[in-house]
Amino acid sequence: QAAGALFAGLAAAQPQSAAIQLEYARTLIAQGNISAARGALERATHVNPSLAEAWRELSLLQAGAGETLACDRCYARYRALARPERTLNEPLVLIDNGRPEAAEKLLRQRLSREPQNVAALRVLARALAMREDYGAAEAVLEECLRLAPGFSEARYDLALLLSEQQRPEGMLSLIARLLELEPQSVPYRILQSVAFNLLARAEESLAVLAQLRADVPRDERVWMYYGHALRAAGRTAEAIARSEERRVGKECRSR
Repeated sequence: QAAGALFAGLAAAQPQSAAIQLEYARTLIAQGNISAARGALERATHVNPSLAEAWRELSLLQAGAGETLACDRCYARYRALARPERTLNEPLVLIDNGRPEAAEKLLRQRLSREPQNVAALRVLARALAMREDYGAAEAVLEECLRLAPGFSEARYDLALLLSEQQRPEGMLSLIARLLELEPQSVPYRILQSVAFNLLARAEESLAVLAQLRADVPRDERVWMYYGHALRAAGRTAEAIARSEERRVGKECRSR
């Protein structure tokens, strides 16, 4: 209460200070005054759109209000500004070099000091998945999303993890939220087609891929998945024809 009174006075005296608005919002959140806190955070992001932490705090309040799209947009702004993975270069290099155990050791040391570091948790999930400890990786990604509901990259990683385990049941809801934020994302739409295919909904998978072929006709991934989907639907001859069509098209463009 004392901090709230102090920051209320400072915020009134210095309305153009985004940092003060942010700290005032944090005291209001601690007091349970969510509506006023949201107003302070909106003022902070208006005064200084580059204040990363204000976007993160705002995304959490929007998540609590059930405003998923606004939450995801704000968290994307936070990540673009803060670039949290920049402090995780060493474990990322270890993962890229095929040393997930060494990366996991470093990440667990980091997380012992910063248990709510969601960027480190996401990288830890990658290391665990490389070791095929899928249950642990899934639990870590779910913790990421509990701490940061707007963390789209963690949501995508979780959908991929379920795909790798041939567990499509939980994929579609994850992908639907991702597509709400980025409806034209090619990786998200491809993963949606994979989920439909795993659920034996071949025609829906083909419809997604057919639209992708029209939107990004030169994307090799789309043609590959389209061929797989045709084959899964029992349309093998058409899959071969489409593959030949793609090969001829590539040759013509290269001449």
